[in-house]
Amino acid sequence: RGKAGPKWGMNEKSLLAIHKALVRGTLLYSLPVLHGISQTQEHRLRCILARSLRVCLGVPRAAETRMVIAEAREIPIEVLRQRETIRHYLRLRAHHRRHPLIAKVCRRKQCNAYNCFMEVKPKVPPFSARSLVPTTPPWSLPVPSIALSIPGLNVKRNQVPTSVLKQLAADMMHNRYSDHTAVFTDGSSGHECSSSAFVIPTDGVSHGYRLSHRTSSTSAELYAILLFLRKTPCDDPRAWVIYSDSKAALQCIANMGIRGSLAPVVTDILHQVQLLSDHGHHISLQWVPGHCGLSGNEEADRAATAAQQSPAVVPTVLSRGDRRSLLNELIQPLARQQWSRDITDRSLMYSVDPTMSFSVPDRLPRCFTSLLHRLRLNVAFTPQFKCRIGYCDSCLCSKCGVEANIEHVLIECKLYETERRQLCAQLSGASRQTFNLAAILGPCQSHVQHRRGLLMFLEFLLATGLLQTL
Repeated sequence: RGKAGPKWGMNEKSLLAIHKALVRGTLLYSLPVLHGISQTQEHRLRCILARSLRVCLGVPRAAETRMVIAEAREIPIEVLRQRETIRHYLRLRAHHRRHPLIAKVCRRKQCNAYNCFMEVKPKVPPFSARSLVPTTPPWSLPVPSIALSIPGLNVKRNQVPTSVLKQLAADMMHNRYSDHTAVFTDGSSGHECSSSAFVIPTDGVSHGYRLSHRTSSTSAELYAILLFLRKTPCDDPRAWVIYSDSKAALQCIANMGIRGSLAPVVTDILHQVQLLSDHGHHISLQWVPGHCGLSGNEEADRAATAAQQSPAVVPTVLSRGDRRSLLNELIQPLARQQWSRDITDRSLMYSVDPTMSFSVPDRLPRCFTSLLHRLRLNVAFTPQFKCRIGYCDSCLCSKCGVEANIEHVLIECKLYETERRQLCAQLSGASRQTFNLAAILGPCQSHVQHRRGLLMFLEFLLATGLLQTL
């Protein structure tokens, strides 16, 4: 409350970030052990979330708790507890195939955590369980020569024509690595799976592998480098240069995987580099711009894309990013189902946005965004709402003599007929919209038209003085 009010202070996005760190973050620590609590205690937890969210959205205390949580797109407490339980389960399984804590919970088959584990277990893709802390210190392993830049490329690559990028990369490859055997690696991440590939153009070698589960592009690039190093014979020492178009993957190797959950992959790469170096190989890694016409890079990209249909599967680690993506896939549908149950079909929000697709555009005044939320939650300070909470004696419109609810004040009241006529003309001329509650408080297919329509609505509120009264 000290950071913002309904008409002043920080924007909604910043307030929600504080809420997630302080309020929700405090609850997350204890939620996995709060299975089976009473409905009263669960309602208290829900009220704690809603109290903070009311401040973030700028809505009064009269706003219904469950609908406030849905309006803020906050994960409901029931789903949040399940998410945290699954998160701990995935974290333990990712680093130890038979973790004793998981075994201890699985022996208690009557507890709710066990049911949660068994429900998510079939949905977890196959992966390689690896300890996050390596047995060998990464800094004791040799780090290969890594170059993250190209001579002559001193600006962002999107500011340079593709033909110039290709020429600069080709000159660098000829001047710096003419005596090296070139290897091009690439990783591909689709909607369902990921794959890695490496190509040695001079030897006519091309290998692609499908990874055991969908992972990040950085992880796929690291596995492409690792698979090449594993396939390299020790008895044929050469000077190799590995060309990769992923700076993030090369930076992970340069940092020895100390930061991040891809440390097991980076450690395996460094071990392979040490093994090959002991047999006379020399390994260098060089970044090259992707999709600029380099034949080797394009061939590796095609091999990685084709490998998504390959039957050969390489088990990969379940990194922190992979676990986060899997959690989102599992939890988001559950959260949306709970939101749809919490919004009654008689509410204003259901009538204007039954699919919960509305989002407030950025860079709008705090007083306006909080009013939008009050309108959607049907707690704007109309005469009807003021009468309901005891602020005034009559719920009738002083001009029309009928009940002054949100629809009457915005759509029907004769007091604002001139301004409303101007707004209707602006909406029909600019975006061919009609002025109704669903057009203003509901979703729109075009974000540009939605923002333009809301700005016109803001001008209407300023002209009528409703921005201050509602």
